[in-house]
Amino acid sequence: EAGTFSPVKRWSGRTGPTVAIGQEISVTLLQMMAAIGCVANDGVLIVPRVCDKVVDASGRVTKTGETRPVRQVLKSEIAGRMREMLSHVVSEGTGTRASIDGIPMGGKTGTSQKYDRETGTYSTDRYWSSFVGFVPVEKPVLLCGVVIDEPGNGESGGVAAAPAFRKIMSQIISNPGLSYGEEILLRSREQENESEIKEKHGDSSPALVTAGVSPGRSTKDSKKSLVHRTALRMPEARGSEKQIAVPDVRNQDARDAVRILCMTGLLPYVSGSGRVQRQNPEPGKQVQGAEVCTLFCSVNL
Repeated sequence: EAGTFSPVKRWSGRTGPTVAIGQEISVTLLQMMAAIGCVANDGVLIVPRVCDKVVDASGRVTKTGETRPVRQVLKSEIAGRMREMLSHVVSEGTGTRASIDGIPMGGKTGTSQKYDRETGTYSTDRYWSSFVGFVPVEKPVLLCGVVIDEPGNGESGGVAAAPAFRKIMSQIISNPGLSYGEEILLRSREQENESEIKEKHGDSSPALVTAGVSPGRSTKDSKKSLVHRTALRMPEARGSEKQIAVPDVRNQDARDAVRILCMTGLLPYVSGSGRVQRQNPEPGKQVQGAEVCTLFCSVNL
């Protein structure tokens, strides 16, 4: 689907104001996510990938999905300001039901009246409810979009779609078989470190170097670095001086235990499956943030 957007020559006198509130225009969920992705990726539009790789019957990789930039849609500083605005949507605006404790995120709710082709008007009781968000807010690792067709009682995006986003993202972050929880934590630590550097030195250069973009590079090279930054890990961000009390996750399901540790600021490592039988470090021990906590799990209590 290409979406719907009339050429300017067909606009009426009220098209400008109505387009500004999302009417006389339609987009697919993928298009909407690509637009929010520009904000998350420092203003660079990325070609969406539908697969990571193609493997033939013999196990040989015949094709890989490559990250391809389209163009710089927004200036980097404008994208940064928009990320800050979208973080307030989640922390105190219409998207509070999407928030996950301890994970800084940005996002936007959407509540769209459905167009009735028979009457030629917008419905007053039939809606699309949506939420698109990314985590962590300043150095995004994951972008997720949810759209619900005619939610019960005409619920808004903040009521219907935002909680669904929260559940989806929580499952992804806390899945022991995936590394997103660790990567998000590292990104968050890196951002904290960059903020401290800016406060001390009043200069953005150290932050740019940390992110893989040298202030002296050409615009073309900088764009490439910005594009790939969403796929980078920053292991140097592990060193946090903040002391954390290790929570007691014994007898917890492995996924729940991983989620608790991630929210606390620790890096979970799971051995086995099922429920947590023992953990290292022991519950209550004071450790530095981003320290690894090993969970020994078994299906039998």
